[in-house]
Amino acid sequence: MTKYYTLIALFSVVLAADAQYESFFGRESWKYNIVYLETCKEYDPNLLGFCCMTETFCFSKSNKDTIAGKEYYKNYCVFLREDTVNGVLYARYSQDEQTPEYALCDLSLAVGDTFIYHYYPESYSTIPMIVDSISYVSQKKMLHLSIVGEEPYSLFYTPFYGLEEYNISLRFMEGVGPIYGVRQADYFDEDLGLLLCMHKDDSLVYMTHEDLGCYQIGIDGIPHYSQAYLRVYPNPSNNQITVEFISEEDVSGIVVMQDAAGRMCQQFAINGRKNNYDISSLPRGVYVLVLINEKGQKISKKIVKR
Repeated sequence: MTKYYTLIALFSVVLAADAQYESFFGRESWKYNIVYLETCKEYDPNLLGFCCMTETFCFSKSNKDTIAGKEYYKNYCVFLREDTVNGVLYARYSQDEQTPEYALCDLSLAVGDTFIYHYYPESYSTIPMIVDSISYVSQKKMLHLSIVGEEPYSLFYTPFYGLEEYNISLRFMEGVGPIYGVRQADYFDEDLGLLLCMHKDDSLVYMTHEDLGCYQIGIDGIPHYSQAYLRVYPNPSNNQITVEFISEEDVSGIVVMQDAAGRMCQQFAINGRKNNYDISSLPRGVYVLVLINEKGQKISKKIVKR
């Protein structure tokens, strides 16, 4: 009988472990960098076209409010709460208790399930999505979705061409949330916005694509610098990599290790021309090392962890 109860206890522990997931929120604070499409309004008709701007939404565990008996973390226009049992992210857009809350992201869905997103504040302005597949990247759950009856990217049209190249697809990500950001569209927006980056407790934890970075304005001007700017070795590597700058010029900024889903696995400081970084804690796989200097210029290199 004792063995029977011991097995039940062990089984319960396993189930509890499987049910755990990484929170959408930081321990103390978190923020989202979201790029929105805008229409340029210059007087010259030859300049009319598409522009974009990046908006930052900051949240803190110390800044919260209770609405309709539920506790929300608040920004100037968004109130967020998390269902930690099912992995659902909810939002309100008013302190009025009569206004409904909406689900932004639901990790409990299965393949074939439908998710209804409320595009505008009115409840009838909805977008049905269907879960196409579920994958795990770095042991984190990711739901891949498509919009029912619409163009695949109509939800978050951006002025960036080659959406697949930029890792832009409709998905829910454990520890991050939806790819389209945290607030509803309004009548002045032409899209929901694209999540570029997420920070938790002042650390970068997610980047949609290293070329886009965390801030975009205008329709081009994504800054790069030469691949010959630095060397990374050994590659592949088991435990340690060396990042060495060819020149002393502009030796500043941060180095991050990013997995295939865009999540930041590690972040390092730059200390001079030659830097040794420990990557022994990373699981085996292919990563992207992204260097971002203080001028906002970026360079990326693929790293294989053996």
